[in-house]
Amino acid sequence: MMKDVQDAHYPTKDFLEAAFLRAKGIIYIATEWPTPQQAFFVFKNPPDELKSAWQRGDDQVSTRALDQAMNFFRDELRSTRP
Repeated sequence: MMKDVQDAHYPTKDFLEAAFLRAKGIIYIATEWPTPQQAFFVFKNPPDELKSAWQRGDDQVSTRALDQAMNFFRDELRSTRP
């Protein structure tokens, strides 16, 4: 899938960014493993404003939502790792 990523998809290998996007309600599609040591979290393309907020460090999100998203991705990494 990584080779076929379209404008509608947004891959990130940053665990915290992935948790932020999930906590903000961006649709998670899958975890891709280009190598056994590197995972990409693939989302529907988030709005540019949200990507900019993350880059600026102006990323307001609920602590509870972020914790739940991080737990989700920890489980996801364990269950999908090649």
